[in-house]
Amino acid sequence: VQLPLSWVLPHSSSSYLGFASVHLLRPSRSLAREVRLDLSARRFLLIFFLFCSSSFVNKMSAIRVPGKYTTMPQGPTGPSFFDVAIRCFCGGVGCGCAGFVTNPCDVVKIRNQQYGGAQFGGFLGTFKNIYASEGIGAFLKGAQASVLREATYSSVRMGFYEPIKMIVAQVGIPDGPIMKWVSSFLSGGIGAAMFNPIDLIKVRLQSSLTPGGTLLSTFRDVYGKNGLRGLWAGTTPTVVRAALLTSAQLGTYDVIQNDILVKIFGLDKSAHSTHLASSLTASVITVTASNPPDVVKTRVMNCRERRGPGAHMADILRTDGPMGFMKGWTASYFRLGPHTVISLMLIEKVRHMVGLSAY
Repeated sequence: VQLPLSWVLPHSSSSYLGFASVHLLRPSRSLAREVRLDLSARRFLLIFFLFCSSSFVNKMSAIRVPGKYTTMPQGPTGPSFFDVAIRCFCGGVGCGCAGFVTNPCDVVKIRNQQYGGAQFGGFLGTFKNIYASEGIGAFLKGAQASVLREATYSSVRMGFYEPIKMIVAQVGIPDGPIMKWVSSFLSGGIGAAMFNPIDLIKVRLQSSLTPGGTLLSTFRDVYGKNGLRGLWAGTTPTVVRAALLTSAQLGTYDVIQNDILVKIFGLDKSAHSTHLASSLTASVITVTASNPPDVVKTRVMNCRERRGPGAHMADILRTDGPMGFMKGWTASYFRLGPHTVISLMLIEKVRHMVGLSAY
C-alpha cells in the first residue's frame, strides 16, 4: 500500500487509499476540520459499518443459544439492561442499512414537501430537477445524518417496544392490537424526542438550505443562531409523526403477523414470507398515517423564523387545502415502503442470529 503524500506534505492535494479519497482543503486548520470524505469514502465506511455489525452479531450468536431467549428475561426491577440493549442494536442495524439504501427517495420527498408542485412537480419531476441541477451526488445529501438518525432514534423506537409492552401489560391492557399500537406509539415518541437534533440536521442537509454543508457545520450553524433550543425545533410534529409512524409500522406489523397471519391463517411466524407479507401491508398504512405530520415537520424544521406547527398547518390549509398534507405521498412511499420492508426483514434476521424470537 502506497501512502498518499498529502498525509505528510503541507499542501492541498488529492490521493486515494483503498476506497477513500481525502482532500486537504485548508492546511492551517486542524486535521479533523480539513479532511472531507468523498462518495467512495462513504461507501467504504458503510462496508466497514456492515462488517463490524456482522462481526458483533456473530459473536453474540456464539454466546447466546438460539431459541433460549424467546421471551424477555427479567432483572430485579424489570428487563435487564443487556436485553434491552441487544434489542436496540437489532433495530439500529436494520434501520441504519434501510436508511442508507432509501436516502435518495428521502431527499426527493423532503424537497417535494418543502417546495411543493410549483417548483418541482411530482415525484419524477422533483427527481429530474435535482439530478439536472445538482448531479447524482445530491441524492446522498444527508446520508450520514440519516444513518446516524436511524442508528439512534430507530434503535430506541424498535428496542423499547417490547419493554414498553410489558409495562403496558402491567397497567392492565390485555394483549392485542390496542396494546401493540399503544406500546409502539410510545416507543416512537420517546425515540424522536431524544434524537430530534439529528433529525433536524438531516432535514436541513437534504433540503439544501445549507449548500455545501456537512454534519458538523450544519450543527454549528443551527446552534450558533438559535442555541440549544434551536436543535429541538419542530419537536412536536417530529414526536407526533414518529409516534404515528411507529404505531402504524411496528404495531401494525405485529398485529398483522401475529393476530392475523399466525392466529387466523396458521402461517409460520418465523417464515420470511410471513415477515414480507406483514411488512408490505404495514408500509401502506405507515405512509398514510405519518405523511400529514411529516409535511408539517419539514416546514417547521426548514423555517428560518420561529413559527409553531399551528401556523404552518394554517398556511398549508390556506394555500393547498386538506390534500396539502398529502404532499410527497408518492415520494414518501418510495422511501418508507422499501424502508419498512428492508428494516423489518433485516431486524427479524438479526434478532434470529442473536437468539431472539420474531416480533
